[in-house]
Amino acid sequence: MNEQALLSFDRREGDLAVLVDEEGISYPVPLTALPENSREGMMFRRMGDTFVADEDAAEVRRRRVLELQNRLRRRK
Repeated sequence: MNEQALLSFDRREGDLAVLVDEEGISYPVPLTALPENSREGMMFRRMGDTFVADEDAAEVRRRRVLELQNRLRRRK
């Protein structure tokens, strides 16, 4: 896993968080490696053995999803 890769918290599986990179590759990591109160949909960057939330990347992704939803609604 690339140190600076952007990862999305896809889901929880027991004591693991499944993070997915931009190429769709999944990485199970211990929940303890993520910041407290981490939840699905958050974006992270790896920093050594831990992960840091990337709020800017999360906001960019939220905007992209909203734009796509709006374009799909206008097609109807």
